[in-house]
Amino acid sequence: MTWDTQLGLRVLQGVEAELYLTALQHTVAYLWDIVKLDDDLNVRTGDCVFDSASIEQKIALLHQCLLALLKPNIPAPPLTNVMEAAAFLPFAFLQMRIEEEIEDEMHWAEQEDDDDLIYFYRRLVGNAYNMPISRSQ
Repeated sequence: MTWDTQLGLRVLQGVEAELYLTALQHTVAYLWDIVKLDDDLNVRTGDCVFDSASIEQKIALLHQCLLALLKPNIPAPPLTNVMEAAAFLPFAFLQMRIEEEIEDEMHWAEQEDDDDLIYFYRRLVGNAYNMPISRSQ
C-alpha cells in the first residue's frame, strides 16, 4: 500500500521505515501498558475522533497505517482525518517521550549508571536524522 501525500504517493523505505516501525512498536506497547494499568492515555493527535477511539480501534488503525506506509503493492487507503491521526500517533508518542526525557533528565542521571535509557528516544530520532536518505526515496 502506498500513502497519498501532497507530494504524491509515498512508501517509507530505509531509515524512515525503521524509525516509523520502531516508533509504532513502542507506541503499541505503550497503548497496551495503558490498558493493563488502567491508566490515562497521555499522548494525543489533536483529532477528536481518533483520540476518543478505544485502544483496540487505535491499534487496528495503526496496523492499516503500517501496511500503507511500508507495502508498495497494496492500494492506498482513502485519506481521512482519522487515518492521518493514526499515521501521526507514533510521532506524537516520540514527541511525548522526548519531552519526558528532557524533563526528567537530571533525575534519571542521578539514578542510572547507563545513559542509554536517559537518551533512548532522542538517540532514536537523532540516529535517523543523521543517516543519509537517498533522493530516490
